This record gives sequence, C-alpha cells and structure tokens, in this order.
Amino acid sequence: MRVQNVNGKHGPTCSCGSWLEHWMATARRRVAFCPVRGCFEPVAAGARVQKEGAPDGRWYVVPLCKQHDARAGAALELIDSALLVPADDGESCGR
Repeated sequence: MRVQNVNGKHGPTCSCGSWLEHWMATARRRVAFCPVRGCFEPVAAGARVQKEGAPDGRWYVVPLCKQHDARAGAALELIDSALLVPADDGESCGR
C-alpha cells in the first residue's frame, strides 16, 4: 500500500499524548519495526498519512522509524500487513 506522509500539515488533532500512543490505543497492539517496505529500523513515532489515490482524503496514523517520520510529503510503500488507524478516531483518544 502506498501512502503519503502528511506530517507537518494542518489536520486532525488528538489528546492521546502522541500519534504513536493514538495508534497503539486504536490498534490495541505494539509494533517494533518500521512498516516501510525494506526498512528494519525501530519505530520512533506515529505519522499521519493519507492513502495515495484514495478519493476520501482521510487521514490515518501509522508507526514509522525516525527517518521515515521526518520525510514529510514523501510517498512511502508500506508492507502488506501494515495497519493504518484513523487519525480522527475519537473513541481511542477520548475526545
């Protein structure tokens, strides 16, 4: 799945403390390594992304390593098992 890193753009906010905490609360699991295809670096942050080519324009959160999290605006190819969670999921962050 291809996504675009939209970190740094104005979008949904969250009260979980961080986007990584939001991802873990929503996904109800943890992940150790960056899900970008070919990357084996440890997860450092939750990044806001949008699916490439999706007509809905929704924002999602995915855990990424430090290097991929810093690549705002970059297109990223995620492994098939990567789990995206909605950035606007009020159930997990108690908004």
